[in-house]
Order: sequence, then structure tokens, then C-alpha cells
Amino acid sequence: MSDAQGLKAYVERQIEKELERCRKKHGPENWALHGEWVTAYVVAGAKEWLERQASEGKL
Repeated sequence: MSDAQGLKAYVERQIEKELERCRKKHGPENWALHGEWVTAYVVAGAKEWLERQASEGKL
């Protein structure tokens, strides 16, 4: 596995962990109403983290 593949897998796992935490906190009914924007927010946060890490030379 290349470094890029490993990083992608790591970020995907972190996104899934955060979404699972949010699903549990919101509950099924609330998640059905808000899951789409919460998912978009979590993914946007992951992209920001990647960009910051890259700009700081950490990737």
C-alpha cells in the first residue's frame, strides 16, 4: 500500500468513526432529517485537515 493509499484509508476510517458517533448521538429519526448536512460537514472538515497538514509539510 502506498503512502497516499494509506492516508486515504486513514481519513476514510476517521470520517466513518465520526459519522457513527453522530448517528448515535442524533438517533435514527433526527439522523434522517440532518444526516446529509452532517455528513457534508464532516467531509469538509476532513478536507480542511488534509489541506492544513499538507500546507504545513506534514504529509
